[in-house]
Amino acid sequence: TGQAGYAQMAQKLYQSGVEAPAVVHAIRETGQTDVGGGQEVEFDVSIKPATGDPYQTTITQSMLPAQMEGISEGAAITVKYDPDSPTSALIYGW
Repeated sequence: TGQAGYAQMAQKLYQSGVEAPAVVHAIRETGQTDVGGGQEVEFDVSIKPATGDPYQTTITQSMLPAQMEGISEGAAITVKYDPDSPTSALIYGW
């Protein structure tokens, strides 16, 4: 999606995303870094919305090394997902 697409998605999720619990299943560093020094990381997660069945998606998100300290495989996290496109999600808490 590139930086512009990522920024638009992040803005939309911040404003209208739905918060839900999720679990991290796998973590992969892509080797990409952003201008702020964050590492682009792919997270395979399962999201448990308040209504409907849990589902799996991959979240690609820029993370600083300090942010990664609290996230590991099997960790419970909080995400925000797009109700119009539920596989579009970002990690918001852990």
